Amino acid sequence: MRVAVSDYDGTLCIGNEVSERTLAGIDCWRKAGNAFGIATGRDLDLILAETQRWKIPYDFLICCDGATIYNHDLTRLDRRDIDDVMIRPDAKHSSPSHGKYYELRANGQTCLYLKDLGFRLPRLGVPFIESRYKDALQLRSLQQISLACERLSQAAECADGLAVTFSSSLAVAQNARCMDATPKDINKATGILNVLDAKGWPEKGLLVIGDNGNDISMIRRFNGFTVASGLDYLKEHAWGIYEDVGEMLLKHL
Repeated sequence: MRVAVSDYDGTLCIGNEVSERTLAGIDCWRKAGNAFGIATGRDLDLILAETQRWKIPYDFLICCDGATIYNHDLTRLDRRDIDDVMIRPDAKHSSPSHGKYYELRANGQTCLYLKDLGFRLPRLGVPFIESRYKDALQLRSLQQISLACERLSQAAECADGLAVTFSSSLAVAQNARCMDATPKDINKATGILNVLDAKGWPEKGLLVIGDNGNDISMIRRFNGFTVASGLDYLKEHAWGIYEDVGEMLLKHL
């Protein structure tokens, strides 16, 4: 029995589509007696919208970059909270100046706070809570705080600056055009280790694959892979490159 873990955006789903080969690969992998899970920066509601849309089977979900973990039946296996709202929506730190809106994630739901009132709210396709300024400041027991930017370079600048300032309290990573912050020492690699421990599954033969900055922890820790459309930085650390998740799974059956 082996375990495979894939990032979602840009890895499992490339170009806003989950390929037929990837769906077939997941099916063959699981029918062979193996487990498959998704490790994502999304919260539970957002990733469930995608698994239901594409009919993606899974044995576990690692959400909020490792801060929350769910079993196949959506019972929660683990949750790690940020001690307090370390990055307030009115942060005076210079790094978040490019951010347009915050996604504040708690208990599987996303609360959106528009930092730039002129910014057009993206269509998420799932229910969300729209927070006002004073309400956003009162939120506690968050698992992740994400700040969305318009450009990749802005997100990288934001993540780098906040990583230095909050190094003692938060884990900060760039995730495409977003900056994701989770409790310190929590990332996708720790999320995978927590799943293996909770389920009693072996680390030997583990497969992981991702495409962006928040995937580097699991790619480094487990000698993971990336996709051809992934960041060049990840390709330098990955043990191999595949066109999609399906190709990786079918090759390792």
